[in-house]
Amino acid sequence: MPANDNNDLAVQVAELRSDVRHVQSDVTDIKGEIRLVNQRLDATTQRLDAMNQRLDGTNHRVDLLGLQLKEQSERVDERFKKVDQQFDKVDQQFDKVDQQFEKVDRQFARVDERFEKLQGRVDEVKDSLASAKLWALGLYVALAGSLLYVLARGFKWI
Repeated sequence: MPANDNNDLAVQVAELRSDVRHVQSDVTDIKGEIRLVNQRLDATTQRLDAMNQRLDGTNHRVDLLGLQLKEQSERVDERFKKVDQQFDKVDQQFDKVDQQFEKVDRQFARVDERFEKLQGRVDEVKDSLASAKLWALGLYVALAGSLLYVLARGFKWI
């Protein structure tokens, strides 16, 4: 075996090692990015849980308003002489309830927008992971081909 072939083989093995280290560092970077995405998703889930708690408080307030409306309707029955005044008060309170429902509707619209944005981000992450898988698969195929080439050269088949 000529000395030149040994030097070429050593250079090729060194290049392969370098390529493998590069692939390993890329995989490590990808794992780190996935961890960051998971942390962001957890933080978003916590924010959504907090928002759900706020909405539960709003539902409780709406229930309390419903109880107040029942009490006022009983007062209307007891004081029939003041029906007009009581109906005015009830109309005002219904306006307040309508305003609160509008606020709740706006909050639900905001939640829907955030879910759509979050879904878009998740889709982008899925797409980037899919392309990273294809890229890694290509590297593995190239590595296998170069390994077969090195074996063929080592056994002098080529």
